[in-house]
Amino acid sequence: MPVVGLVANETNAEKVRDWPGPLKEVIAVVRPARHVVTRKALEASGIFSYTTFPVLGRSRQRGLRFQSQGKEVVAIRFLPKQYFSIVIPKVQLSAAIAVIMKANRTGEGNFGDGRIFVVDVDEAVRISTGETGSKALL
Repeated sequence: MPVVGLVANETNAEKVRDWPGPLKEVIAVVRPARHVVTRKALEASGIFSYTTFPVLGRSRQRGLRFQSQGKEVVAIRFLPKQYFSIVIPKVQLSAAIAVIMKANRTGEGNFGDGRIFVVDVDEAVRISTGETGSKALL
């Protein structure tokens, strides 16, 4: 998947910082084993500000079921996942999604690769300076 969109780097960081457009929150829920790869991919693409923490969840897979040593079926209803919350200018949205997908896709149709959600952000404020909008992000 090609990366489309403006990514912050040394030459255009100020351009992204002063972007007057809307802000988006990208929420990615991925396999815990892909946490470091996702983090490195985001940082390599110029996205350094994010929040991440371990969570439990399930989706189509509905957890795991397996036969124990006896005939008893054991179920794990919620699986460990890693949650990323990334607030970026809309101009970086396509690039961020492409990077997350590339870092986490294991194969077409496999369960458990994760989900990406995009949410509108009305405002962002940097507490230390009072900067707002995209200036508060970088």
